[in-house]
Amino acid sequence: MANRSRCFRWPALGLLMVALSSAGCSDGPAERPAPPGPMPATFSIREAPVVFTEVGDSLEPAADIEAMIAPYRAQLEGQLDEVLGHAQGGFAEDDPEGTLDNLVADALLEVARELAAGPVHVSLINEGGLRVPIAEGPIRMRHAYE
Repeated sequence: MANRSRCFRWPALGLLMVALSSAGCSDGPAERPAPPGPMPATFSIREAPVVFTEVGDSLEPAADIEAMIAPYRAQLEGQLDEVLGHAQGGFAEDDPEGTLDNLVADALLEVARELAAGPVHVSLINEGGLRVPIAEGPIRMRHAYE
């Protein structure tokens, strides 16, 4: 009994609501009155105009907004410029195995082995998830957000 679905039919609206479970609706849907309030009687599909507004460098920043976020921007810039490490060579995404993909998969595998209670044999990353290469030299926090 606890595993039964709930099925309700609202004939006035032409709706059948079903909350599924593996048991299904064995006794059929129960009739329910239409919900109170006005209901739309007709629908139509029509074209709507679309206007594209290109926003670029020509848009001047609002001075009051810039003044408000200036302290946060300075703090954030300092954090984003923090050097996390140094790359002795560049790391790029290549199919099927790029140096960037292998670096991240190896790092995930190492961390998983440190944290897991049992053995960890493999680590996978999704194809296309890493899109920005890491250049030779300092690796900064901002690179994680590019």
